[in-house]
Amino acid sequence: MLTSNQRFARNMVAHQKVKKAITRGELERSDICELCGKSPDPIEVYGRDGEINYRHPIFAHHWNGHKNALDVWWICQTCNAQLRGDEFHCGQITKEEARQILHPREIHGDRG
Repeated sequence: MLTSNQRFARNMVAHQKVKKAITRGELERSDICELCGKSPDPIEVYGRDGEINYRHPIFAHHWNGHKNALDVWWICQTCNAQLRGDEFHCGQITKEEARQILHPREIHGDRG
């Protein structure tokens, strides 16, 4: 069992591998969320100097665990915030199952 510090270090390594793969052209970040289909606007973040910077709105979600660093789904911040926890990083939930969990009304029709 990994300690929280070990998990954090492993996750940071995975994020750095994704960043390097994007820079090298080995991975291409999508502009559209693979789960909800939206193309969100860039995210405003404030730098240390107080300047406003913009971050890409699509994140690399390590659906199959951080040990598989380059096996990612490209998803928006809204979907990413809802996919927290080991059950969404273990490789046992398909993209279609994740869509059904996050957006059941859009998939099955609004019954309410």
